[in-house]
Amino acid sequence: MTNTRKGFTLIEMLVVMGIISILAGALLMGYGKITRTAQRARAQETVSNVATALSIILQKNGSWPATLLKYHGSDEGGEKGCVIEVAKVFNAQKLLGVSVDGSGKPTGSDRCGIVDPWAVAVLKKNAGASFNTRVPDGGTVRDHIIYYAIDTDYDGITEAKVSGAKVKVRANAIAWGKGGGGVQSWNKKQEVHE
Repeated sequence: MTNTRKGFTLIEMLVVMGIISILAGALLMGYGKITRTAQRARAQETVSNVATALSIILQKNGSWPATLLKYHGSDEGGEKGCVIEVAKVFNAQKLLGVSVDGSGKPTGSDRCGIVDPWAVAVLKKNAGASFNTRVPDGGTVRDHIIYYAIDTDYDGITEAKVSGAKVKVRANAIAWGKGGGGVQSWNKKQEVHE
């Protein structure tokens, strides 16, 4: 009479469970990295869209609207300067899908056109979120506003102070965000060095 086994031994089960947990851990680490890369790419796209929208406004109007001239180039523009007033301009031009309510404040997740994806996620999840609401990846919504600078003297070079450093870029308009390590709408080849 032969002794046949039915099932697995405890050691075999533990080995299989260990292999599965190692594979699952590797998969989750890869997923986190892919998610961060995707958010950074979306942030880059959003910043580029803001710069493109600003260039379209210049092409349509032939000059910069007074509101854009007033609030451009400031790292410290804050809620009013870089969001509400600029949202009104984008809304009037029907750009970026930004809409404002009767009081002129950007509505709901339509603030997506002027904040980066990390803040968008918070704004979509929480309808009552303010610019002081914490963002899981760091800082507040205010820290994830997209800033911009425009070529005020129409010479084809835009100057701005970005994160404390002065930049000159060969473009009508530039945009940048501080969230996610910082993203910008221009590349190094566009920078003017004197």
